[in-house]
Amino acid sequence: MRKKTAQASGYDPGEGSRPESQDADEATGTLAEPFSDLEHPAIGRLVEAGDRLGRYRVGRVLGRGGTGDVFLGYGIKPGTQRRVAVKVLQRGLASGRLRQRFENECRILSSLDHANIASLYDARASDSVRPYVIMEYVDGERIDSYCDRQRSTIDQRLRLVCDVCSAVELAHARRVVHLDIKPGNIPVTDEGVPKLLDFGIAKLLDADEGVALGAKDTTERQHPAALSNRPMTLGYASPEQIAGKPLTTATDLYSLGMLLYKLIAGRLPFPPAQLRQEEERQRFLAATEKPLAPSRAFELATEDSPPPAGQQRGATVARLRATTVAGLRQRLRDGLDAIILRAIAHQPEARYPSAAALAEALEGQIEDPMEGSMEGTGEIPTGPQG
Repeated sequence: MRKKTAQASGYDPGEGSRPESQDADEATGTLAEPFSDLEHPAIGRLVEAGDRLGRYRVGRVLGRGGTGDVFLGYGIKPGTQRRVAVKVLQRGLASGRLRQRFENECRILSSLDHANIASLYDARASDSVRPYVIMEYVDGERIDSYCDRQRSTIDQRLRLVCDVCSAVELAHARRVVHLDIKPGNIPVTDEGVPKLLDFGIAKLLDADEGVALGAKDTTERQHPAALSNRPMTLGYASPEQIAGKPLTTATDLYSLGMLLYKLIAGRLPFPPAQLRQEEERQRFLAATEKPLAPSRAFELATEDSPPPAGQQRGATVARLRATTVAGLRQRLRDGLDAIILRAIAHQPEARYPSAAALAEALEGQIEDPMEGSMEGTGEIPTGPQG
């Protein structure tokens, strides 16, 4: 039985405990407090189950995170059966300027009309209730769990990432950087459609500090966005995000690369537990340790990604991708290694210039499943795994 993904949180608490490795990868917060809710001055009271917000009644809690609490909401009017996700933000909007900024950002986010983006329906900020947004409720399973449960092939995983890239490309065209792209923020529906959600820490790019998105120079495409103690998910956060430097669209490209790395290799190159240690984090920021190529990493066990008892990790990862260890290793060396390592390049200007460019590179790696490849059969291979 699949585990449903809670809107904007990555997991529904009602379904039981999440695998330990996912908890380690998905902790959102500041570097000082990676696991706790962020403490921000807030106006108004916290919304509770049973409250009425506009045209919706607040139901049970779906998840709690660094940027707010998420509830299931229901339409109040007779005959209205639509379920929504209600996210109540932790951050207060004490000044009129901040409140105007919040409303402006929500107007931009509501314009992100894309099949792979969860829609934003409404947003409010008042003195009596903490600011909240009404979003599309997505009933799905987080993308990494979905792929493993389905034993999705490499091609199928690449197509899902290409869909996410398409969503990110639209957001960037609207001057929005997501800043928290990770498996827990990408549920896949029963129809196999990935949905990018939780723009809770998204940032509008400052048009005064950049040029048009159509610029040919890749360095000009990276529009700066100011950072001020923003929350992040360490395993997927870019070096510039962790270092507190100005952020750009390249920040999302790095996170897309980490998402791709996780879906293909079954682990991250830099475990979050490692990045929480000051010495290790400084080594990471200084780029003294290069990420392992996925073709080497998928066979290595770490504390964050141990193999099942009595099994080799590489064999397990390959089996969940409907191939063999040798087949997966060769597939990665044939081109995917280079694509993934470029996407997670330490320097922003060395990454792909856009999400569309990353998707184009991935599409060039998708093989025809009818050409005799074991991938696409859905069968678990047997025999030698080396």
